[in-house]
Amino acid sequence: MLGRMALTSCAIEVFSDTPARFDVQLGFARTLFVSARRRQVYGLWVISPGEPRSAIDHWGLEPRVGWPSGVYSGREHATPSVLVLSQLPRDRSTLLLRLMGSGALLRDAVAEARALAADAWERRIIDDVLL
Repeated sequence: MLGRMALTSCAIEVFSDTPARFDVQLGFARTLFVSARRRQVYGLWVISPGEPRSAIDHWGLEPRVGWPSGVYSGREHATPSVLVLSQLPRDRSTLLLRLMGSGALLRDAVAEARALAADAWERRIIDDVLL
């Protein structure tokens, strides 16, 4: 799923706590600044452990069609996309993302990663960092 997010040029902001609307707006402003400087359009993915309801409401974000639960985007191109780690399905396709979480979410994801076969491709990515 992480690879699918990065199929188009984008910035990814990871928050250890659920961001307020202002935090998302600030990240979006940074992304717009970089887009203008480089003369290339970048999207913004906000990764949050909990649901940033004020940001979702402010931007008019809705569940993203064709994506798992926990992924929100706007109808307009000029809106951030939000990924809520606590709402993602607990399956292997979301493991690398859930490892960006905190608290119980992170502990559960680490336990899941430890249970993977030693030759699993995810283990090669995370062994040196987390396990």
